[in-house]
Amino acid sequence: MGTQKLIAQKITDADADYVLCLKDNYSTLHQQVKNWFETAQSQGFKGVDVSISKKVEKGHNRIKTRKVFAVPVSLLPPLHEQQQWANLFWILDFRLGRDFKKTNLWD
Repeated sequence: MGTQKLIAQKITDADADYVLCLKDNYSTLHQQVKNWFETAQSQGFKGVDVSISKKVEKGHNRIKTRKVFAVPVSLLPPLHEQQQWANLFWILDFRLGRDFKKTNLWD
């Protein structure tokens, strides 16, 4: 199988869109994006055109909160090897939080 960059190019050549997961195997790019989101979130995304989606699910004595932050790639500083990613328009950050409900076994 080819690299994610080649896969992205093939997908866009077919007039389709793609979403790929950025992990540590692209360590420089991963660290850049991670640092940018941490800074932007700590500043409340002040001055950033961010789209935020939040979903809360309750069940099995826990509460799961999923958040997705979407930012146009044009708002980030130039990314490592950015030109090699075909039609890269958005960067997303997915967050999952879990809280466990306290249960009273005597109720």
